[in-house]
Amino acid sequence: MRTRGGKSDGGDYSRVRPPTQSNRRAAVEKRRKRNEERQAPQDEQPQDEQPQQNLMFDAEQDEQPHDEQPQHDHEFYDEYDQQQQHFDDEHGQQHQPDEPMFPGGPYDLSVLTDYEHHIAINVWNGQERRALKVVSNGKKQDKFIDIRYHLPAQIDHWINISGLRPLRRCSLHMIDGNMISAFAERWHAETSSFHLPFGEMTITLDDVRGLLSIPCTGEFFTPPANVNEDLAIAAAVELLGVTYDEAVTETRTNRGASYSFEWLKEVFYKKLHERRYDCAARAYLLHLVGCTILADKSFTLVSAKYLFLFQDLDSCGKWAWGPAALVVLYDYLRDSTLPATKQIGGYLSLFQTWIYEHFPDICKRGMDEHISSMPRMFRWTAKQTSGNVAYYRAKLDALRDTDIIWAPDYDQNAVTRFQSVSLFTGYIRWCFTMVPYLPERCIRQFGYTQHIPPTPPMLVARDVDVEWSMYRNSVRSLRARLHPAAYPHECVEGYIQWYYRISHPRMIPYVAAYAGPSYDADAGPSHDAGPDTSCTRCHAVGGLIQQSLDLHMGGPEDEMRVLLERALYISRGGDYQ
Repeated sequence: MRTRGGKSDGGDYSRVRPPTQSNRRAAVEKRRKRNEERQAPQDEQPQDEQPQQNLMFDAEQDEQPHDEQPQHDHEFYDEYDQQQQHFDDEHGQQHQPDEPMFPGGPYDLSVLTDYEHHIAINVWNGQERRALKVVSNGKKQDKFIDIRYHLPAQIDHWINISGLRPLRRCSLHMIDGNMISAFAERWHAETSSFHLPFGEMTITLDDVRGLLSIPCTGEFFTPPANVNEDLAIAAAVELLGVTYDEAVTETRTNRGASYSFEWLKEVFYKKLHERRYDCAARAYLLHLVGCTILADKSFTLVSAKYLFLFQDLDSCGKWAWGPAALVVLYDYLRDSTLPATKQIGGYLSLFQTWIYEHFPDICKRGMDEHISSMPRMFRWTAKQTSGNVAYYRAKLDALRDTDIIWAPDYDQNAVTRFQSVSLFTGYIRWCFTMVPYLPERCIRQFGYTQHIPPTPPMLVARDVDVEWSMYRNSVRSLRARLHPAAYPHECVEGYIQWYYRISHPRMIPYVAAYAGPSYDADAGPSHDAGPDTSCTRCHAVGGLIQQSLDLHMGGPEDEMRVLLERALYISRGGDYQ
């Protein structure tokens, strides 16, 4: 949602760049030219031009002086290339180019069509970006009104109608900006998912339902076409019951069509005292969504266009709050993948507790006993951490599919039950922003075997609202293609090979600190588990073993997987006794 600083000019806030046919044609043309260049006669190349070595080991070799390079290294790389060619031929895959446009992938740009603008390129090349600025609004919510205070029955009734009551006491008081940044740099807007070493994952509507217990069905919201400062003033006078001068002062102070959280709090108590309960309810609900699912980068303001959500309090429960939370968060995640971005908006408590649920060993966090009448998010508490972005990045690069809780048990003591709309495939919209929602790409999160998903749909000639209203057709079509997983991380044969061609699965050329994540969530990275950096062969062997693990289809108890993991552990400096 492009509400920078909470200001709104009423324009089109969409920044989505969905895959288009022209993007794909351009990607195909780039690949064709590279293939022609590689097939050119060798005598046309400059004498001093050296062939580029395999990407998996480039960074490690660059760290060594040329006179210290083993003279026979080229023999290993030739052997590795032959093995890779044999593997690709055996599985019917086109051999990965020797000179890819993007080191570390993607090699096939048919999916990540906008990758050339992605922060992952900078990270791979060692160009570090500071952690994104993050803020939690949890304390603002708690201070808005004492939880022991009983609201008037009419206001309480409207809060119930809205479906937003679960948001009142959900938010975390602390957000880990380093961890959020490490995950955000793996987001790809074309697929609306995080790209990890073992496949894609995303925040789904079922995650929203399970963590927040807010409605995931309903209508998409379309605000008035031009919510400028004048309209914000008029709306405040009519819907919040303030005077014209009060509204003018507020909007001019904020330099745009927005209201501050502090001002809404003042309006709430003033109207409560005047017994104008409808105005008080609107101030309360607007503050609530501005602090949570519709939070922007200002962290202190909420756009005036959202006041129209509560124009008719008796029907404000018709909105699709779950998709709203995802559209806003997805859009800010897209923005965070641009190298120049310095902060991120959206409901970061939702983002962080999603990480807590699916990545149990990635960080330390507190967990209270779950109360059946409260959203699942309520059980989580954030704790102070010391890891920086690079630390979390390395831990994510070292993750395996067995380290993930693919499908948390949201239905245990849940306020709401699983809803089939979570399997809808298409675009979801909020205001003027549309983002793809593609659960098929992360279907292991629903307990099904991961198959190779179709190319993300294009936005052209689509009636997003109509498709959403007929979501059952989409769900029925998807379910016909699904198969229950035999084990949580199961994927079809060929999925990993395909994924490594279209994705950028790792953010750094080589993870040498450890073979997998620490099972002590409080522990930092190991400094004595890595291999001797002077041992080129150890690096090479470890890289091959890691790739073999990524391609291996066996379950966690598979004997071959166990042996490979043991070999990887030894190659990275582990005890071989």
